[in-house]
Amino acid sequence: MHAMKTVFRSISVIVTALLVGSALAGCSSGPSTKAEVCEKYEALSAQVLKGNGFGNPVFDAVDALAGKADAYEGDTDVQADGEKLKAIADSDSTSIGELESATSSIGSLCGGSLLMNALSGS
Repeated sequence: MHAMKTVFRSISVIVTALLVGSALAGCSSGPSTKAEVCEKYEALSAQVLKGNGFGNPVFDAVDALAGKADAYEGDTDVQADGEKLKAIADSDSTSIGELESATSSIGSLCGGSLLMNALSGS
């Protein structure tokens, strides 16, 4: 009986550790850097050029950029773009004009408009 309690206690400790680890892994890793925001911006530009195929990759790229922009502490306008992008990521449609408008401050930070980056392959 004592061995059984020890096994259950060990399992309980392992499960608790896994749950805590999973919860921490899902937490934000802190503020975003300019490089991180611009990397996601460039990825969105590239995906816009490719289009939205199976699995909605444009919306995935919008969501990834939204998270980085929202966590960027260098400019509240970039954070505001992040909020706009979150709304787009949660929607079921968008346009290049809407994306361009929602990323105007990010474009200023990263040096170019979304449409121009997409067309130039940057």
